[in-house]
Amino acid sequence: MPSCVLACTDRPARPRFQESKIKNQAGFDTGFGRELRLIFHASHTWCLALMYLTLKFVHVSCAVLTIAGFLLRGYWMMSGSAWLQHRLTKTAPHVIDTLFLVAGIALVFQMHIQVMQHSWLLAKFAGLIAYIVLGLFALRLGRTPLAKTIAFVAAVSTYAYITGVALTKSVVSWMAYVAV
Repeated sequence: MPSCVLACTDRPARPRFQESKIKNQAGFDTGFGRELRLIFHASHTWCLALMYLTLKFVHVSCAVLTIAGFLLRGYWMMSGSAWLQHRLTKTAPHVIDTLFLVAGIALVFQMHIQVMQHSWLLAKFAGLIAYIVLGLFALRLGRTPLAKTIAFVAAVSTYAYITGVALTKSVVSWMAYVAV
């Protein structure tokens, strides 16, 4: 049973005028209306905070898993390992990256952010597209080992830029720390 219900049902009913016997939507006496609203507001705020923290934890965890997996696949690509062709190696990044993107979009919606008004968020999206394209060239589309290596280094650098934008909330990324 939710805490707001327990808090309201444990208290004895106070004598009120006849109008106060009207039940609210939750089925409680309106005599508890103010207390119920305060308790519900506190639990609702707590629930939103918990949802934000959960989404952010999932987003950041997927960010770490994404770059760790990309670095590992890049190492396997450069060393010619057969692990690069394993089924799990081909499917896990898609699952992680999808969860990463969904958690990021959910954070934008939950915080009611106007994407077009925040240049740092647009820079993250542009960096994400660049990271995906460079990653494709690094792991699949590059014709020579040198081209794959250059694309790999560029993709990791783009990821570092995206991380800097996320931490500083500035388009200049890590340079925001130098400028201060």
